[in-house]
Amino acid sequence: MRTLAAHRVLAVLLGLAVLLPWALPIGAQVQDGATLTVLRGQVAVVRPDGSAVQPAPSGTVVRAGDEIRTLTETGALITFFVGTEIELGAETVLVVERVTRQGERVDVSLRQVLGVSLNRVQTFSDPGSAYRIDAGGAVALVRGTTFLLLGPTPEGIVVIVCLEDCDGRTTFAGVPLAPFIGYYAEVEGGRVVGRPVAFRPNREAGYWNAAFEAVTTALQEIQGDTRDRPAGQVPSGQRQEIRADIVRQERDDDDDKQTTTTTTTGTTTTTTTTTTTTTTTPGASACGASTESGGEGITETKHELGRTGGTFSFTYNAFSVPDQFDILYEGKVIFSTGEPVSGSDDVQVSYGPGTATTVTVRVTGPTGTAWTYTLGCPE
Repeated sequence: MRTLAAHRVLAVLLGLAVLLPWALPIGAQVQDGATLTVLRGQVAVVRPDGSAVQPAPSGTVVRAGDEIRTLTETGALITFFVGTEIELGAETVLVVERVTRQGERVDVSLRQVLGVSLNRVQTFSDPGSAYRIDAGGAVALVRGTTFLLLGPTPEGIVVIVCLEDCDGRTTFAGVPLAPFIGYYAEVEGGRVVGRPVAFRPNREAGYWNAAFEAVTTALQEIQGDTRDRPAGQVPSGQRQEIRADIVRQERDDDDDKQTTTTTTTGTTTTTTTTTTTTTTTPGASACGASTESGGEGITETKHELGRTGGTFSFTYNAFSVPDQFDILYEGKVIFSTGEPVSGSDDVQVSYGPGTATTVTVRVTGPTGTAWTYTLGCPE
């Protein structure tokens, strides 16, 4: 009888297995969604159909298509999986586009409409896993990194700040990250305008303050001298125009410099006026005007110095992946790191006398690298 009963139980179980072919092992089930934790204030969750949960309590399940909004003096934490979460600052709007997990494979796609978020992403064991967050077209692709993302601001600035655990496996707008390195980028129309610019975050300030400091720096650098108009009050489409007008005016002023010399001999006074004309090389970048940045391969950039001899400063940063920096004048190397180097340095380089007023900076880097440099004007 016991044997017959056992066979009946086994038959029932087999029948259930046939009727439920969709049942998967627990470890292979797809998990869709994340959990909201309210840190302070009130948080709203807007569903894809337009309905809203406001105020949304802690424990609210957030799924693909949901939009999370924080108000002034509000904070929230979205926990996707163990070790992967995002903390939203005040006045932030985040859209969850996709969030799934099947076994060890994680797939998270987010869109930051505005505000600031601190992302803590676990190191993925499955190479097919992905964590993606898009801020105005500047996309961060992440694999096991903690970083803060700010923006896009009303002026079109997006800033990413990384501290000790960033490496080249994580990219921002296509540029590999590195420890204690931040980048800012200008976005317009859902895309990045130009290459991101690297900067050194203030470690003591922490993620949040370092990011806000970088926004001010970015606005000053991108807008340049905006004729006494405060940073942020110049429309993005006019920034390059204003800067170009100023550069042209400065060149016009330099092209017609006059030097007046007065010589007195006895009772006779002679006044001599000398006009100095400065020529610029078409296609050359101005010295001291901007920071060049790039990636893998060989990158050569010509810089106009305005003189046929002198000494200028050269500040470079190769970050964690080594790059080689060479400076050439009239075809001859006047400075070289000699081999690929990592880290940063600030050197003084002398050139001339010769006939050319330009030098060429050549940077050679491997796959996955990022670098930046600034070439000053001669003293």
